[in-house]
Amino acid sequence: TRALDDALPITQQVAYPVFTEPETSSIGIDELQCLLLKNALMLGVDFRLGVGYVNAKIQIDDETVLPTWMCELNYDDKAAEMFGKDPGKNMEEFDCLVGCDGPRSTVRDTQQKHFGNIEKRKFMDCVGIVANVRKVGRTRLRELGFDQEPSDMNRTKMVFKEFFQKIEEEADADIENLIYYKASYHNYIILVPKRADLVKHGLSGKVYSFHESRSGAAKAQDDEKQKLKAYCRRVLQVAGVPVDDKAENGGFVDVPNDCMAFDFAECWNTKKSMAFNLPPPGYSVEEDGEWEGRRLVPFVCLAGDALLEPFWPMGLGLKR
Repeated sequence: TRALDDALPITQQVAYPVFTEPETSSIGIDELQCLLLKNALMLGVDFRLGVGYVNAKIQIDDETVLPTWMCELNYDDKAAEMFGKDPGKNMEEFDCLVGCDGPRSTVRDTQQKHFGNIEKRKFMDCVGIVANVRKVGRTRLRELGFDQEPSDMNRTKMVFKEFFQKIEEEADADIENLIYYKASYHNYIILVPKRADLVKHGLSGKVYSFHESRSGAAKAQDDEKQKLKAYCRRVLQVAGVPVDDKAENGGFVDVPNDCMAFDFAECWNTKKSMAFNLPPPGYSVEEDGEWEGRRLVPFVCLAGDALLEPFWPMGLGLKR
């Protein structure tokens, strides 16, 4: 405790941080995750970082016919050591299964029969660029030509025609949407160009995920990322968003969260969000006989991107 106190002096700002922008009530992803984590820990959630879901099968108790999930989990070396498990495959039993594992959900893929057909729609061939840029101090802001940080922006080409026309003329970039949100420690930006525009500027037009960026494969994409950052910087300069190219990592936050590209050409939608069928409380095979009702299923559901992949150009994503 003493070491923590020395490292993190308790101030009013630390104790009562202002997490949102008053104009838009936006919040940084890192801050949101921090708040969710704190609340979950207070509720007694057992977090096991380094443990991944692989698959799950239904297990029925012989006497109570209560169904549970027997889950196959993969523990990395560090998690295995911390929780006293063998590295790799481990089987564990749970009462319910909730898939909050993103738009390419493994829970949804392995348990699809409980959710019905998954709707997949194609839209215009757009790429979503997500960039996190560093805060710029007041002195440096003035040096860059800003009196203060600009307000949050959420602009579409259909509504702000002159704004996007200026970007096209001065940055030679064909952008459909631009979103700029301020957070406490960095600023968050989404650009949505057409894939053809990226190719025109020497990029491959391919996309990659946060997971890939954290893996060794990211090294082979360094050249692509540098081009992506240069593209973003040109657009943001014209749009009036400060990026300090003299700051560390050219004004972007540290790798791997500095700049990434996602496929905005498709949207996945799961219409049925949950399924379960449980026996009555206190059911006993010995007293009530063999179960003759519908197939028993322990609670299973999807939430977040696994249920409906955000399609940011249509106003979903964080706000949803």
